[in-house]
Amino acid sequence: MNKLAAVLLLPVFACGCQDQPNNASEETADQFVERINRELEELNTEGDAAGWVRATYITHDTAILASLARQRYSAWHSKTVADSLRFAGQSMSPSSARAMEQLKLGISAPAPNDPEKRKELAEITTELAGMYGAGKYCPEDGRDCMDLGQLEDIMARSRDYAENLDAWIGWRTISPPMRDKYRRFAELANEGANELGYADLGEMWRAEYDMSPVEFEAEALRLYNQVKPLYDELHCYARDALAKHYGEDKVPLDGPIPAHLLGNMWAQTWDNIYDLLEPYPSVADVDVDKTLKQENYTPQQMVKSAEQFYVSLGFEPLPETFWERSMFSKPADREVICHASAWGLDGGNDLRIKMCIKQTYEELRVIYHELGHNFYQRAYRDQPPLFQGGAHGGFHEAIGDTVTLSMTPDYLHEVGLVEDAEDSYEAIINRQMQRDFANEWAESIRVKRKKPLGEEAVVKSI
Repeated sequence: MNKLAAVLLLPVFACGCQDQPNNASEETADQFVERINRELEELNTEGDAAGWVRATYITHDTAILASLARQRYSAWHSKTVADSLRFAGQSMSPSSARAMEQLKLGISAPAPNDPEKRKELAEITTELAGMYGAGKYCPEDGRDCMDLGQLEDIMARSRDYAENLDAWIGWRTISPPMRDKYRRFAELANEGANELGYADLGEMWRAEYDMSPVEFEAEALRLYNQVKPLYDELHCYARDALAKHYGEDKVPLDGPIPAHLLGNMWAQTWDNIYDLLEPYPSVADVDVDKTLKQENYTPQQMVKSAEQFYVSLGFEPLPETFWERSMFSKPADREVICHASAWGLDGGNDLRIKMCIKQTYEELRVIYHELGHNFYQRAYRDQPPLFQGGAHGGFHEAIGDTVTLSMTPDYLHEVGLVEDAEDSYEAIINRQMQRDFANEWAESIRVKRKKPLGEEAVVKSI
């Protein structure tokens, strides 16, 4: 750890501003953008490394390293955005104009331009991610403590009302200690966003889609209203099926569905309870879980399956470093953040995923989704750092979501994960229903991955 700490800490105390011109007033907008891209490349290298180590080794020391890297990036971001204002209203190339916009939005939680507040926000953000990753529910009845993965397993397999409720409530016992820290996080991030010209952090996030925040809200509502009739019908169908299983005293037919009965800790996807919702029982069952367990697929084999799909589309295989440096399973000797994420370190040349993979179809779909991020990250690796990102956060997510739509029964049969791909009317309805319930209901808009890399998903999940 000492050697690693020395390597990571060294750039934290370096100036990183050696390219600053002697007379900034002589610098053109294009030259300014060229310079900050060089500086950003150095900062990203440090931030990516610190973020990865923090997410895969949750310790006091890695918290310090991650916080220092965040502080350094935040200080650079505040100074550089302020410096960019001198070019406001000036004529510049379209590329430089776009880069200026990307610079302003280049952080998920902007810190106020104050050293003490910047330090406080970095420490809070790092600590919240660690608390989330290491969180455990310790029942008062003496049962062993359970982490998120264990509690998710209960909700996926259990059909007992009380057991699911215990798991759902149990996981939420980790959040009360976060409340004051999160409240302060919101105050500081809102202040930072306000200094950048936004009413608050939410408005800043909604400004990332090449339209005004107001236009974004209107467009999101328009799209939601298009699919709402289908969602209403599926909701009623699922509520009726669950009421038949658990009883109308537990699932009233005139109210919301209890969230803990939907097979997912956040009621995000409902495919884990498909056995209770299947329109035509036992017709063309797509039981990938069974094959994964019978054939004893390793996490690496599951990832290889996803890689081969992308290779079949004409993409180059993932680099050897991907297999050497990714985290595919939860280590037995340390705390980590298991929340699945894809990483494009070194400007997209060092691709990795971080997951605690289990032998389930749900996990396999997540792998196919995450590799969508990786192949996209590699596609834009030759762009300058300010352009090394998706068209917007939703587009980045949509690539993986679109790919999972290709995991049809025919495809699963072709790769040996199911025995047959029946094409009867009943089979088609079953497959369509299963796909509908596998879609993400509670998360139509995701937080865009920002620099420096970290577990931004943790923040939105608290």
